Amino acid sequence: MAEDRELLEALGLSDIRSDVMDKWSDEPFQSGFSLKIVVGALFIALVMLPGLIYMGLCVGTHIGSGAEWVTVLLFLELSRRSYKTLKRQELFMILYMAQSLTGMLAGIMLSGGLFANLIWQQYLKGSEAFRNFNLTDQMPRWFSPELDVLAERTFLHSAWLPAIAVVVLSMIFYKVQMFGLGYLVFRITSDVERLPFPLARVAAEGATALAESEEDHASSWRWSVFSVTAVIGVVWGWLYMGIPALSGALFGSVTQLIPIPFLDLTRYTERLFPSSALAIGFNLALVFVAFVLPWRVTVAGAVSCFLCQVVLPPFLFRAGIHRQWQPGFNALDTQIANSLDLWLSVGIGAAVSVALTGIWMACGTGRMASRKGIKASYDWSVLRRKPEGRGDHPLSLAVVLFLISSLGFVVLVHGLVNLGWLGGMAKPAQERFPLWILCVFALLWTPLNTYIHARLAGIAGQAVTLPFLREGSFFLSGYRHPDIWVAPIPLHDFGHVSTLYKQLELTRVKFTSLIQVELLSMVVLSLAGCLVWNYLWGLGSIPSMRYPFAREMWPFFAKNMALWTSALGEGNNMMLSAVQPKVILGAAGAFTLMFAAMNWSGIPLAFYYGAVAGVGQFPYVAVTMVVGLLARMAVSRRLGAENLKRYAPVMMAGFSAGFGISGMMVVSVVLLKSATSSLLY
Repeated sequence: MAEDRELLEALGLSDIRSDVMDKWSDEPFQSGFSLKIVVGALFIALVMLPGLIYMGLCVGTHIGSGAEWVTVLLFLELSRRSYKTLKRQELFMILYMAQSLTGMLAGIMLSGGLFANLIWQQYLKGSEAFRNFNLTDQMPRWFSPELDVLAERTFLHSAWLPAIAVVVLSMIFYKVQMFGLGYLVFRITSDVERLPFPLARVAAEGATALAESEEDHASSWRWSVFSVTAVIGVVWGWLYMGIPALSGALFGSVTQLIPIPFLDLTRYTERLFPSSALAIGFNLALVFVAFVLPWRVTVAGAVSCFLCQVVLPPFLFRAGIHRQWQPGFNALDTQIANSLDLWLSVGIGAAVSVALTGIWMACGTGRMASRKGIKASYDWSVLRRKPEGRGDHPLSLAVVLFLISSLGFVVLVHGLVNLGWLGGMAKPAQERFPLWILCVFALLWTPLNTYIHARLAGIAGQAVTLPFLREGSFFLSGYRHPDIWVAPIPLHDFGHVSTLYKQLELTRVKFTSLIQVELLSMVVLSLAGCLVWNYLWGLGSIPSMRYPFAREMWPFFAKNMALWTSALGEGNNMMLSAVQPKVILGAAGAFTLMFAAMNWSGIPLAFYYGAVAGVGQFPYVAVTMVVGLLARMAVSRRLGAENLKRYAPVMMAGFSAGFGISGMMVVSVVLLKSATSSLLY
């Protein structure tokens, strides 16, 4: 461990806590899978998941870390009252399982595993955006059934079998690829290159903090802060989400005291600020996020967002650059129009800059370590030796799993898109999507990208991605059918799996526990997701008036998806014209110069990353985050900056848990009302 500590010091990461490096290094590995894990999975699936799904539809938020806190605290209390202890290994696996069971689809904020994907796909197929771009009839049956089947609003129909088969096979191939490639790269970066994985150490410390015995005074402040913010979360949950949901369920008309998801001011300000998207958000969860995020990221993101979405658009409109905006557009339509005219290309350029600077930083940290006399001495022979007691599977098995899953993805996509499997349309040889692109993605780029990510995470806890590689390959392939945009393309990044395996090693959890928990999560989440989604969908269309966030935001995401999906068709060049190479290169150069100037002058790079993130951010998010930052400053003056650093994560977890509890109470009342109504009528 001395080499790890020396490298951390060389990289300027000596402030990373190193307790876990030494405390448990001599302990034997133990299994983290037990009956408690099974009970925890059932608790999350049956109690937490319905509320999580309902909140995603209604307010576009989730309990996230609150689900983990509630689950862990429940099991800790049950263990204490039954005079049993919760092992560190069991605690860590409960936390990991809670993360996997409460994961959400980005943007549309849906939980429930593969059936959440199917709900989104059925909406896309029948959405106004897909109809306007003539995509509805071009979507294959393995994506979603015909509209007459969708009108029945149930998954218990044979027409859903092709779509269910595709998402199930994709999930299985993904998990197998994770255990194959993810484990293989971990062995290289951790066992051979002996990278320190600084953030894995932080996560391991935080995940096991509750399992350690604490002094009474130390635990009292945590419980006090958690309880107070949980009460705030419960009250806000009833005001923000409970009143609209219950009024709609009990009285048939939705009453909103607080606009969800935001108050749109664009139409009232369009004369003063033409083509500017102005809105105010009221999601209190974002205020607590501002307590946790580095303040520099919040400030830079807000400035960048206001500059791109509010300040510059009137000048760009008068200059003829914002051409697609029209008076009467709401905030979401305004943002789409401005994005097509300019900001999509600026965002791509910013992402390219992040990728380039991330690679440069990784190389720089390696050079820094070399200058300080820390030389890499790789012993590749360790790959031939199976570590004792860690629960490793053979390296040859990892290679076989990777090859089988990668080729499985290639065959699946080739069969669906080119050969017409499961209700698709078979293509003539000259119109098929190039098979070699699928092979390059699955067998070359995925392992290369995974290794780059894992090495960056191992050195400095960072990740880097090459933006719009998938979209660019579609444009250059010569393929002209929209089904490729909805196919399970084998373009993945498993670099995060190396960090996960490192956390297992640090907390002395046997690697076989990860496989057991993943299998349990897949089965439990699939069954619970099917039951909950089938019931909610049977109550009424999704989205609808009873789900404010989905009703407001899903058309925005669907229109973006339709723009990309129709880009390859004849005469549909709107998205192609929006991608402007000169703007991309200019934005990439400008952001890279910003990075270089900050790095040279010593200005914290958090400002750079915040500015990049703010380019495409919704204005209402930035407004709410600024309010949160102001509240953070006020609380900091009262509690002190150091105390706030300790309190902030607990405050956010407490609010999330309270908000989640109110969500579960609301959804139970709504479902009970719906069930009794169906019995009466």
